[in-house]
Amino acid sequence: MDTTLIIVIAIGAISIICLFAILLSSRTQSNPSAEFSPALSRREPPSKQPNVRREGVSPQPVPAAKRSDTKKDPKERLRERLVQAGLYKRNSKSFFYFLQFIFVAIPFVIGFVAYTFGLVSIRQAGVLAAITGIGGIITPGLWLDYRKSARQVKLRRALPDALDVLTVCVEAGLSLTAAIVHVSKELVTAHPMLANEMMIVHREIQMGMTTGKALKNLAQRFDVEELRSLASVIEQSERFGASVSAALKVYAESLRIRRMQKAQSRAQKAAVKLLFPTVLCIFPALLVVILGPAAFEIFQTMRDVTN
Repeated sequence: MDTTLIIVIAIGAISIICLFAILLSSRTQSNPSAEFSPALSRREPPSKQPNVRREGVSPQPVPAAKRSDTKKDPKERLRERLVQAGLYKRNSKSFFYFLQFIFVAIPFVIGFVAYTFGLVSIRQAGVLAAITGIGGIITPGLWLDYRKSARQVKLRRALPDALDVLTVCVEAGLSLTAAIVHVSKELVTAHPMLANEMMIVHREIQMGMTTGKALKNLAQRFDVEELRSLASVIEQSERFGASVSAALKVYAESLRIRRMQKAQSRAQKAAVKLLFPTVLCIFPALLVVILGPAAFEIFQTMRDVTN
């Protein structure tokens, strides 16, 4: 096949990919309700909420777990994964689909070019392209999971410091909302990610959301159990009128104990983890140093005997 035809086919493939990306971006931007902004909560307008208070009929609430299971479709699960990975922009879903398409299309293009130049057969090119394409579909999801786990590690390291500052601010007389703003300003240098998330929580509270609900949204954006427990503590304190400072102090103490227990468990695992590099790296060198002269003497003695 002529080289000019190959160049024309490659340019056509690149044009189709760019057109596909533009169509996805325009479709996402034409639907503002699909925006990934975590500062907005999904609540129905008052006019669309059903009126369950009727004469002789008592409302029967549906469990929260059941509601979440029935409403979560693949698009909603993908949106949650993108948010938990820190991708809050409107075109994040389009970017994810475009990334999957690129990772699937590139192996087929490479296989076609290799077959055209006679480097591989058509069967080998097809098999390799199919296997690599399947890996290309899985790779963006693995990348999302990696970003999510990295964000969770950063949050778990920053949460005890933020909780200590929050407890001090509340005990000093500040309201919980003002304490959240103060924490976001104080931690912007040490923990910028948590500081930005605290500002999002503050904006949600300004929009009319309760503090417990805003913290629940924060826990949903990270999928961390510590944040869910913190949101439950704040929500129960607001519901029953208990002291928020006392609840925060108790929770900060429990979080500190949990962090100490994790540190102790890691310290106990260190001895087992050091065993493998010790056996693989240090013991061979010791054997060479200790047994090397003896082996040399034995070899010299055996050579003298044979002579």
